Amino acid sequence: MSFSKINKTFKENFFNLFMIDVAFAAIYLLFLIFVRMRIRSNLEKLAALSPALEQLGKFIAESSTIVDEQLAVLDKVGYLNMETLILFWAIPIFTIILWCVFQGSGWALFYKTKNLKSIFKKFSIASVIGLSLLFIFTYSSFTNIENVFEIEISVFLLNLLIYFVIFYWLYIFYSVMNRKELFIDTLKLSLKLAFKKSFVLVPYFLPLFFLLIGGIFVFFSLYTSKVLGLFNLLELWPWIIALIILITAKTWYKIFFTSVVERY
Repeated sequence: MSFSKINKTFKENFFNLFMIDVAFAAIYLLFLIFVRMRIRSNLEKLAALSPALEQLGKFIAESSTIVDEQLAVLDKVGYLNMETLILFWAIPIFTIILWCVFQGSGWALFYKTKNLKSIFKKFSIASVIGLSLLFIFTYSSFTNIENVFEIEISVFLLNLLIYFVIFYWLYIFYSVMNRKELFIDTLKLSLKLAFKKSFVLVPYFLPLFFLLIGGIFVFFSLYTSKVLGLFNLLELWPWIIALIILITAKTWYKIFFTSVVERY
């Protein structure tokens, strides 16, 4: 695909792809803010129940009978712990669902094929596999770290490499979804290209990966600003403009990378 054709495809698809990415970022931001607020509220309630739990511990040590009031405290603590755990695991599940719905819709519109169901199905299966692996590695790396800034550089680089490999395969898979009817055939083709043509495709994918990482960084900078209460437009507009620029650049380069993969 020539640059003139890439630019033409970009102009034809830009508005839809751009709005899909903006909607994805906005809904995901609101979801993360909601989850954080709920978890913080639950932790505050658990802290308020600490004196009652201490008294309950002393009472149990002295007596084998638990009254209704003490059972109510235990039930409330159990409920708050369960809700916090559900919210914690809801983050990767909701992320994957949101990614499949919005990004899958974007790729289906991009291909302009009548068989949208097949494209969306293959996209969703690959995304669930790839993003699930990504979250498993991320959670396992950060489980015993209280402060994200305390992570060792070797662990950070390992996670960055894992992110690269997963997104590298995913974007190759997305680029060949319209070539094969069955998922397994598309999977074989994407893995074949990812390995055999890595010396060609990896350098082309690097800019797209950096745009993705840059977008994630800017997005979480916006999220952190909202959490800290810095919701003054004057303070946030540089991040908003940076996110718009990154989304625009990512959209163009995604089309370009797809055109590179199409050569093979």
